[in-house]
Amino acid sequence: MKKRIYIETSIPSFYYENRIDAAAVARREWTRQWWDNHRDAYELVSSQAVVDELNNGNYSDSK
Repeated sequence: MKKRIYIETSIPSFYYENRIDAAAVARREWTRQWWDNHRDAYELVSSQAVVDELNNGNYSDSK
């Protein structure tokens, strides 16, 4: 049985981060590396509250 990991809004936020400061770039790269290399080892779950928060977010394409 796989361990379960709860995905909250910071994970997609870090994955799609578009700021260019060093800390933001590091968070984005760490998140993408984990997501790409380790997610299959876990059962990933979230909640409707997280989906709603992401759907209602105010996103900017500017850097």
